[in-house]
Amino acid sequence: MAVNQPQALAAFVAGATFVPAFPSAALRGSLAGRPSGVAAAASGPSGGASPRPVLSRWWPVQSARAASGASALAGGAASSRGAPQGAARQPAARSLRIVCAAAATAAASKTKGKAKKEEVEVVPKAAPKSKGKKEEVEAVPKSKGKKEEVEAAPKRKAKKEEVEAAPKSKATKAAPAKGAKATSDASASSAGLPAAYAELPPLPEDRVRYSMGSLSTRLRSKTRDDDFVAKTLQQLYQDGILHTKDDDGFKAYVSTLRSLEYGGHWQWAVQVLGEMRDANPDVKNEHAQVCHHVVISAIGKAELWQRALEVMEDMPSAGFKPDFETYQALATAVSRNGQWQAALSLIVRGIDERQANHESYCIAMMACARENAWEAAVALLAGADDTTAHETQKDEILYGIAAYACMQAKQWEAAVQLFADMKASKIDPDATCYACVQSACKAAGKSEIADKLTKQMADHGMREEAKEILAESMIVLDTPEMRNPIPIFAIADMCQKEVGVLKFVQSRSKRGDVDSVLAALESFAAERKWLKVQGDEKRILLEKTLRHGDRIVEMGCYVGYSSMVMARRIRQLGGEGSITSCDVDAPVAYIARAIHQWAGIEGEVQIRVGAAHDWILTGQLGEIDFLLLDHRGTIYHEDLHVAEDKLSEKAIVWADNVLHPGAPLFLNYIDVQGYTIEIHELQEFMKEGLDDWVVICTPPRKEDRKKWVKDDQPQEFRRLSAEIDAISWRSQSHSVDWIGFQERVSPIFMEWRKERGL
Repeated sequence: MAVNQPQALAAFVAGATFVPAFPSAALRGSLAGRPSGVAAAASGPSGGASPRPVLSRWWPVQSARAASGASALAGGAASSRGAPQGAARQPAARSLRIVCAAAATAAASKTKGKAKKEEVEVVPKAAPKSKGKKEEVEAVPKSKGKKEEVEAAPKRKAKKEEVEAAPKSKATKAAPAKGAKATSDASASSAGLPAAYAELPPLPEDRVRYSMGSLSTRLRSKTRDDDFVAKTLQQLYQDGILHTKDDDGFKAYVSTLRSLEYGGHWQWAVQVLGEMRDANPDVKNEHAQVCHHVVISAIGKAELWQRALEVMEDMPSAGFKPDFETYQALATAVSRNGQWQAALSLIVRGIDERQANHESYCIAMMACARENAWEAAVALLAGADDTTAHETQKDEILYGIAAYACMQAKQWEAAVQLFADMKASKIDPDATCYACVQSACKAAGKSEIADKLTKQMADHGMREEAKEILAESMIVLDTPEMRNPIPIFAIADMCQKEVGVLKFVQSRSKRGDVDSVLAALESFAAERKWLKVQGDEKRILLEKTLRHGDRIVEMGCYVGYSSMVMARRIRQLGGEGSITSCDVDAPVAYIARAIHQWAGIEGEVQIRVGAAHDWILTGQLGEIDFLLLDHRGTIYHEDLHVAEDKLSEKAIVWADNVLHPGAPLFLNYIDVQGYTIEIHELQEFMKEGLDDWVVICTPPRKEDRKKWVKDDQPQEFRRLSAEIDAISWRSQSHSVDWIGFQERVSPIFMEWRKERGL
């Protein structure tokens, strides 16, 4: 990188325009020349005929073909990170057999009735569950006037897990014989339940049924043991959620595998993929393809990149062709394990096979950047305009990664040259790119250049502190529902207040401690800016109303305060139940998910993005025992009407904000429909002088419900509802006199209450 550097630096400091002579030959030399191992990797692994499918046997031994490919990608060098310990590995599938054997032994030692009582606590009957819509994890329904969210396979960092042994049950017995089959039970197969799960104590027929989303969410917890995972998978199979008959069944597999990946249960993910392939070897649809990508990612998170390569090499034997997403998943696995040479080899192979794109190119560059291989990162950038990788050319993202690589390697001159080239190419640097170059110059003592960059950042309305910008760029929002991790700065303009809430929570609370996270949210409301959350009196009432095993649906998640309160209470009640929270605002929902992750309840609450009534209409939320209304009060009645067919026999409706800002049409609806109504008059959280109503009501029997005509509402309530909407929207950007508004409209509510003797 010594070419023209003095000229580049002088021109930059003087403010002149300069196009540096980047040695694109460096890319030709390092990639086109293909040093040790790269040629072999690009042409594919060598070695005789393809072995029998690895995954259909759930990995009893390492594939020789895949091992050859791993050696090629590694450039022939020995690698201790993620290398399998020995030729033979204990099959992941045996983990379930161990769990089954232990459970069967425990069950045999008790009477049949007693065992059944201990295995599953008897709970009220409930109706079956849900269906899905097209997309790999969750189909986000259309919401009114709101930006929709497309969510799919993420690629993320995770801490190193213990990976060699198969999952261990708390109470394990000797494993069955090595040759034991897992698909021989005809009755289990006919019911869609793999035989291994049939060996577990049967689930009672009158058990509570949970939706697919609720069950798969449980697998996201990183603290769950293998007994819990086995029982959850048993429910998914026995309730007919996991099957290979149609797209809904395959999408359920994708959702389940993503949750297993997120929870660090990579061996269970391998097993479930093998079960799917064995159940229907002939189906080769897009969802089954995605299942392989998720498993590759799950194994990569466990720092077993060579095992991840095995999955890709095994795909053709089962009729699946690696595609763009496959290479992205494997590139991420390789990058996560610090194998930057393998990442370079993989991008070359992907280019040759026409399966590389901008995203996999970025992943390869980041692999180099993280390992201080800055020259390789810059070489990749230099060749971006000439590559055949799909939709790949020099842009602010590639320049930013290259600048980050130079900063990491303390190559300030190269960073400045990159910046000059970027300007000359009429590509505007973003704040992160500015921060990388400025930080590199500061570290090298080049204050003149750093000061010039600081001034340019100020001229563009950017923050001037590089350290803060870089720290923020490292905060990434990442959940199983998202296609890609999202840097927090990407949504900061859409929800500045809520981004501030997340940063505050992370700085003022203990990770994994729900109590401290709730306290931090309340402190933010007191010290920084008020939050409309159910604190103090409302929180106490909410906790008192919840019951053991409730299947909860919340309309209006916001930053996740009330869903955390409910998750904590569900734990106190024994841990059974489920919580699904819906919000139409995608950026804010991302923040809520991040706060839930920080609090450690991501395995207990699922957040759906979109209008709640649309989600209910899909059937994916299942039956509802506890419906919490906490979104837009003027449409409570409409959403309740849609939800009524999903309310269970013991259902409770818990409605907040009925007086402030107000839900007059909801009050009329539950009155006309014959709901049993309780009004709790409470003070609004941290708002002295503002009162509110929480209405707790129970629906009439289905046969007693009246036909509802939407326009048949009292004229006075309709006018009041429109006024409430208007002041609520105005409050988003201007200060409003809520106390004065309440003094004017509350007599209408009080008169309605008095007439009904409530």
